[in-house]
Amino acid sequence: MTRLTRYTRTTAFKLSLLYIAVFTVMSGFLLVYISENTDHLMSEQVVQTVDAELKGLSDVYFRGGVRDLVETIDERSRHPDASLYLLVDFAGNALVGNIARLPTVVLEEADGGLRRVRYTRLGQDTEKVERQAMVRTFELRGGFRLLVGRDLGDQLRFSNLLGNALRLWLIVVILLAAITWFFVNRRVMKRIDEISATSRTIMTGDLTRRLPVAGNDDEFDRLAVNLNTMLERIELLMQSMKDVTDNIAHDLKTPLTRLQSRVETALREAREEEGYRSALEATLDETDNLLRIFNALLRIARIESTAPGSVMEPSDLGKLVAEIAELYEPLVEDEGGRLETDVPDGLMADCNKDLISQVLVNL
Repeated sequence: MTRLTRYTRTTAFKLSLLYIAVFTVMSGFLLVYISENTDHLMSEQVVQTVDAELKGLSDVYFRGGVRDLVETIDERSRHPDASLYLLVDFAGNALVGNIARLPTVVLEEADGGLRRVRYTRLGQDTEKVERQAMVRTFELRGGFRLLVGRDLGDQLRFSNLLGNALRLWLIVVILLAAITWFFVNRRVMKRIDEISATSRTIMTGDLTRRLPVAGNDDEFDRLAVNLNTMLERIELLMQSMKDVTDNIAHDLKTPLTRLQSRVETALREAREEEGYRSALEATLDETDNLLRIFNALLRIARIESTAPGSVMEPSDLGKLVAEIAELYEPLVEDEGGRLETDVPDGLMADCNKDLISQVLVNL
């Protein structure tokens, strides 16, 4: 029940339900339209056939009188088709035809109007089969009444067959739509579950995981590719942050230790104002160096993360080497060493001057 509720709350379920409803309504409208137009067309054919029969029999009656009309109707009545004939006299006695029984009101209202009636065909009395027909009744000279019609059995059978076929088609459409929705919804939910599972793993801290890509270039694949690209960028930024943190800890450890040592030495040995001033000046120089190192590390991080704003300009590398050597030569001599440089003049390069200086300081 929980899984069913989960499926019914999805957008895929709601869209599928909407598509099924729209498709069912459109199919039903189309089927009703076909059925009604087919019935109308067949009714028109019946009317045209009845009118043609009436015209032909009227011509026979006007040319040869009742005798020829009786002979013609008798001959046509013997054919086992859908045409219906009945000729009665002024007293209502049947003279000729293939109708055994029908409502008397049909013969009494001989106005030539088209009626839908139930009747029993001659020769089928034993079966008591009632049929439906479309008939017209006319009154002839001498009190005779002529009924001409067309049996609707074939039309009704065809209409029933068409109606059953249309209903079956509608049921099949609904079933196929439901089956299609079931499999499509399962596929969509499977992809979404895969994305959700990978996302939860990433949220726990595993930035190396990537969303699955099926390879069929659908909307889920395009979403997964874009999200994977974003995750790669986030992983790169997180790694850059880690590297910056490590570099800061590594590069600032020595200057901070040296700064602490100088302050402790000044507090322990200095006795006059001049000694304290000298210690403060050295401390100030060291803090300036710390700031330069920190800013250089930040610039390195921006460059590694392809951030804009890193300035490249022509620089004299020999001059940079000389400046750094001059700055650190006393420190080397204090340790009992000697610092020598050998750089040719005019060695130019497009670079970030501050970062190159930091490289030389680290060296």
